[in-house]
This record gives sequence, C-alpha cells and structure tokens, in this order.
Amino acid sequence: MVLFAADVLGRTIADLAGPDRTGSGVAMDLIARHGHSVIMTAGGRSEHDLRAVLAHPATVVASDGLALDPDGPTGRGFPHPRSFGTFPRALTDFGDNVAAMVRKCTAAPAARVGLTDRGTVAPGQLADLVVVDAEHLADRATFTRPQRFPTGVEYVLVAGTMVVAGGTHTGSRPGNVVRRASTIER
Repeated sequence: MVLFAADVLGRTIADLAGPDRTGSGVAMDLIARHGHSVIMTAGGRSEHDLRAVLAHPATVVASDGLALDPDGPTGRGFPHPRSFGTFPRALTDFGDNVAAMVRKCTAAPAARVGLTDRGTVAPGQLADLVVVDAEHLADRATFTRPQRFPTGVEYVLVAGTMVVAGGTHTGSRPGNVVRRASTIER
C-alpha cells in the first residue's frame, strides 16, 4: 500500500488532468494505482448553505477528519484541514450563538449516538473538557498547510486527565475508542 505519492500530494485533479485528460479519468487512474489509500479533499459547499444547515436546531457538528500527529508517522501529506480545526472554526466562524454552537459540538452529538456519560458537565459524566481563550481561538489549518493546530486552546481534559495545559500537550494519552451506548432511534 502506498501511503503518500509525492507526485500528486497537494495537487488538484484539474492540475493533474491538464488539457488532455478528464478529471474523472485522473480520479480512476489514482484509484487503480493506489487502491483504497487514496484520500482527497473536496470543496463546493457555499457558505450560505452551510450557515443555513448550522442554524437548524437538529444539526450537530462533528468531523470525519483523521486523528493525526504532525510530529509522528501520520505527520505527512495533505489531509483535510478539518482534522485540525473543525471545532475552533465552528465556534469562531459560525458560532453567532456560542452556547448553541457548543451544544451542537458536545451534548447534541453525544445524545445522537447514545453516549450517556459525556457531552455535558454534570455529576457522573466523564470530564472531557476544553478551555479556550475566546479572543485568541482560531483555526489555522488550511488546504496548503493542513497540519496546524488551532490557537487559543488552553486546557484539554480527557476523562479527567489533563492532556493540554497552557496550550502545550502534556504527553498524556488517556483517550480510547468510544462506542455508542444504545441504539439510535430513527
């Protein structure tokens, strides 16, 4: 399996196609060459549409971004910038009502997938907490420099263990795979 192909990293389908090939032909060639290891980012959403969706009370904010460490083996390539900045971006660019946006990023998705021990700050809940400096909170990840951490994230506790203190990672890694606690009602 090829994880990264230097000849295509960071390039667009249109750039790879040039004047003599179609974008769909390039995409099919990449899949034939690299199989299931092909990762791409796609655009095309309008900000107006995104704001309309985020304003709906049933909307939750989540990310299908990858867990990446810029200093480790996953620290290469051009992943989607949302792997690093989904939640700071949601709060700063779309958080006109900060309390509602925090709920859409925490309690609402936890409830949606049946996680009953997280998503809110209350007795008996796991202490997954993030403390931000709202004046300095900013998503810094871009499509050309995606592996950049946000600014303004001062403290992070995962299951009650401090993993970021004063904006610096402590080295603690208490996280684990979380599975839904119950079947989602549809």
